Amino acid sequence: MTVIQPATPKANCCPWAKYLWPVGTALQSVGLALMLGGMFALGAITAPAVFHGISREQAAPLMAHIFIRYDLVLSLAVSAVILGEMLRYLSHSVSGRSRLNWVRYLLLILLSGGIYCATDVLNPQIARMNQCGAHRNLQTKTGQHFDALHKSAEQVYKLNLIFAFLLLALTPFVQPRTQSGSDPESPSCCPSAVVEG
Repeated sequence: MTVIQPATPKANCCPWAKYLWPVGTALQSVGLALMLGGMFALGAITAPAVFHGISREQAAPLMAHIFIRYDLVLSLAVSAVILGEMLRYLSHSVSGRSRLNWVRYLLLILLSGGIYCATDVLNPQIARMNQCGAHRNLQTKTGQHFDALHKSAEQVYKLNLIFAFLLLALTPFVQPRTQSGSDPESPSCCPSAVVEG
């Protein structure tokens, strides 16, 4: 009779695997911190101070330039968040049946899409229209289109801020599985032992 039993964990069984979860979590936390800190600082502090301190004609191009530069930071940050989540997944420490983790995956998809929309679609268009002087007169057709783009960018900015905050807040509640509570559907780096008798 052949009986398949789970192998006893060994100290040298995939020694690198135990580092994937903490490294992935650290990468993700740093990326989300860059997003949240930068978006809050720009949206709540820098933009109001600039628009109240100088004229609109000077403030609009200046803020567009600041946001374009910050887009590079956002792209790096979202890459760190995605890479961190991949490392956490590859550690095989997350239960495939965790509803909370599926909520986190959904938030990550929405956040990635929002960042792409802001950095690759809306902000470059706003910067080009600023260079053309569309911000000087919002009563013209071009000015109205610029104003609509600006309002859309603000909404996407707020949604990205919410998605990033929720993702950061939910991450500590998804804990790595212990050996005894492992998910039988998830792959293991240690093979099962075969006992013949």
